[in-house]
Amino acid sequence: MRTVLLSSLLFISGIADAQLNLPEEPQIIGMIAKSVLGVKNNKVFIYKENATAWQSYFELPFTPDSGTTRVASEKSVSFIVADTVYFTDLSGKKIKQLAKNQLLQDFLKSGLQQLSFEDGTMGCFHHEKNELSYTYRNGQWGNPEIQKTGRQRLPGWKSTIDPAVVQEFVESLNGIMQHPFDIALNDLGFREADYRAYKKEIKKQRAAQTFFFPFQEKDFDRVSLLVDSIKTMPPEALAKALLADEGFYSTNSTWKSIIITNQAKQKISIQYTNSTGSNTYSPWTVDLNGYSFTTTSMAITGFLNEVYPGFINPGETKMALMTKIIRSLL
Repeated sequence: MRTVLLSSLLFISGIADAQLNLPEEPQIIGMIAKSVLGVKNNKVFIYKENATAWQSYFELPFTPDSGTTRVASEKSVSFIVADTVYFTDLSGKKIKQLAKNQLLQDFLKSGLQQLSFEDGTMGCFHHEKNELSYTYRNGQWGNPEIQKTGRQRLPGWKSTIDPAVVQEFVESLNGIMQHPFDIALNDLGFREADYRAYKKEIKKQRAAQTFFFPFQEKDFDRVSLLVDSIKTMPPEALAKALLADEGFYSTNSTWKSIIITNQAKQKISIQYTNSTGSNTYSPWTVDLNGYSFTTTSMAITGFLNEVYPGFINPGETKMALMTKIIRSLL
């Protein structure tokens, strides 16, 4: 019998410091109210507040592809089989299915209404969130409004955003969805000056005896030699490096999100979460009305740099990306 501490989920739901005793552990897919849902094969289980064991809840009509099942809303679960996304109610009987490439088409039918940028941080003793929102009205994205809990974290912003840029980005998500890990070296925007700056920073850190985390002093000579190896890495190796678990975490986490809402109040959420202190801004998790996927696409950071310069720091991002890529080569 194994004991799994669901600290993050239980913290959010207010069920702090609880432990779940799992004879056969289902894969956790999310929460409804204060209950945790899990899936094993095509069976969905529920772990209710103050319970001591999982209980059988309902069965999905098909066995999902591994890792694709999630709570889509308070009343539904989504999962994927091949290229089809299924949504089912909490009985497993009422089913809706869509081709993946139809999801975005359906979202766009209602027209865009709100574009938001969210910056947040959470730790053991704090929770802060800032959200900047634009409204689409009279053919223009404008009327920026900010909501915040805690300190003001957002840099200055534009009064309006070009609607053509937003529309083009949203439509591009269909291609990103079909090929989420397509990436080439040119997408990263590294210039010769960036490689030189990275080597210079290595020497600086070594001289000051304050070392790049996660590199150790014994790694520095090799790291210096590996910087130029980035230039010849094939796309599949770059994608693998960006997707890799960094292997170290802080009790604090930060996130940046883009949230796009249509007139039917459906949402696309694009989020980067960081618990390592290294802002690579890759990979991102995209949630489209209950269907989610991970992507290494640099089109997301490109969009942010165009419509909200300063929301992320390009210089800091390049240094962090190089560190993560080099770490994959050690």
